[in-house]
Amino acid sequence: MKIRHRLAYLIIIMSVCVAGICFFTFRQFYMIAIEEQRAWLVSSAQIQARLIESMVRFNAKSSLNYSEGAEAEALRQVMKAHSNFKGFGKTGEFTIARKEGDRIVFLLRHRHYNDGIPDSAPVDSKFAEPMQLALDGKSGATISKDYRGVLVIAAYEPVSALKLGVVAKIDVAEIRGTYIKSGIEAGVTAILVILAGALLFVLVTRPVIVELRQNENTLRLTLDATSDGSWDWDVPSGKIDFSDAWARSFGYERWEAGHDLSFWEGIIHPDDLHKFRDAIPFKECRIHRAVRKGAVVHVEDEVFWRKDGTSFPVEYWSYPMERDGKIIGAAVTFIDITERARMQAQLVHSEKLSAVGTFVAGVAHELNNPITAIHGFSRQLIKREYPMEEVRKKLGIIAREAERTGNLVRNLLRFSRKHQSGRSNVDVNELVENSLELQTYQFQAENIEVARDFSERPLTAHADPNQLQQVFLNIITNAQHAMAEAHGRGTLRVETRPAGNEVSIIFENSGRPMPDKILPRIFDPFFTTKEAGKGSGLGLSICNEIMKDHGGRISAENIGQDGVRFIVSVPALSNKP
Repeated sequence: MKIRHRLAYLIIIMSVCVAGICFFTFRQFYMIAIEEQRAWLVSSAQIQARLIESMVRFNAKSSLNYSEGAEAEALRQVMKAHSNFKGFGKTGEFTIARKEGDRIVFLLRHRHYNDGIPDSAPVDSKFAEPMQLALDGKSGATISKDYRGVLVIAAYEPVSALKLGVVAKIDVAEIRGTYIKSGIEAGVTAILVILAGALLFVLVTRPVIVELRQNENTLRLTLDATSDGSWDWDVPSGKIDFSDAWARSFGYERWEAGHDLSFWEGIIHPDDLHKFRDAIPFKECRIHRAVRKGAVVHVEDEVFWRKDGTSFPVEYWSYPMERDGKIIGAAVTFIDITERARMQAQLVHSEKLSAVGTFVAGVAHELNNPITAIHGFSRQLIKREYPMEEVRKKLGIIAREAERTGNLVRNLLRFSRKHQSGRSNVDVNELVENSLELQTYQFQAENIEVARDFSERPLTAHADPNQLQQVFLNIITNAQHAMAEAHGRGTLRVETRPAGNEVSIIFENSGRPMPDKILPRIFDPFFTTKEAGKGSGLGLSICNEIMKDHGGRISAENIGQDGVRFIVSVPALSNKP
């Protein structure tokens, strides 16, 4: 809605409110004025009636002889006294009347002599109602029609001594007109004040509004220009609004995308949909965590669907939105990390190839021994004649060495080749053993003993075997270098054991402990303690990211002065959701 429309609606609302308040206020004042006028009229009518009765009593006791009698004289005196009284207000007057037969005859009235109004009215007329009540001997006040048929506020009082009725009255229109006029004046004044205030408000706030519009446009252009998508989730209404960058990322036009939670299920990858559906009751949703706990949430492992059916990995941040001290929603920004994931995969593979280069010579020596044995025994079998039992013995040696060679080659190829990320049920003990076998020659060449303490019970994890083996080999290689540099020999102790819902793999080397200032930094990217050209500083950083991606962790600690312990923890199969 445009600002000017909102301002117009605001003025209308304020005008209606002011008009309502004025109407209510003036109505209350009007009712009070009616009651005050009624009380004054009652008092005036009673005073007039008592005055006439007093005059009659006085004349009756007087020694003067009145030709027409004391009552007539009293009435004559009253009429004479009122002859110079023009009434009160614009329409107020006193009237005095008596009943003659079936008619009411008015003896006194201050107004309307020349209006063609008769001096009498039938007793049963619907006009002159206040006088009818007075002549019936009643006292009080009423709002009814007078002898003209006009609505009046009237007080009526009987004069029993003369069988007369006294009425003090004023037109309702006179009282009402005053308040109507005042109300109109007040309403017009209020509207003018509102308009003036609105104009002043516009003049004062216009620069602020212009600046806000400019900031909004700048922010909108910035959001549209960036590749980061964003959306806002208003919890009370359930509505979701999103940026143009979001629509572009998902391949939608703005009008095509829905604005409620049901639409958003369609963009969640099936592997992650259970997380989203669990979120609908607002219990486990990582975005709703920002709403529920009022904390920023950072997620790196979500996968979304585009309109065309393709999927892409995203990283997003969810920020709580607050209003009046209450969390009412979340603002979410995300980035498409497809290219980053590709580069990370390439970096991981490069690191693997670098690791292959560090022990390929050892593997070559390791391969050379069984190949030499195979070659030698084969030539002996060809050139000489042996008893069958001796032949079987030599063939058995050839078979074992060939199998050993095949295992080395398979382990090397499995580790060095590029692979599609995929997780499966992994025998942790077997994977650790395969990793140790790849380093057999280096261990022998550098006088390193390996002490194995594997769990007797099977340890199974749901993991990517290539990535997990990369973690093991990196730790083993670093341990080998550390012990060789420290003592020229050493012992590598490897232990596997269950730890609740996790599997722990512990590598302890007998090299030098790491300085306290270095130990917390060993998992930082590009941090290395080796000489230039001897390490990229990415090995342990990549290991840390791999374990995070698996929902596990990797840590390192000194074993006093006896070396360093690395602990790798990966969720056990029973802990897989």
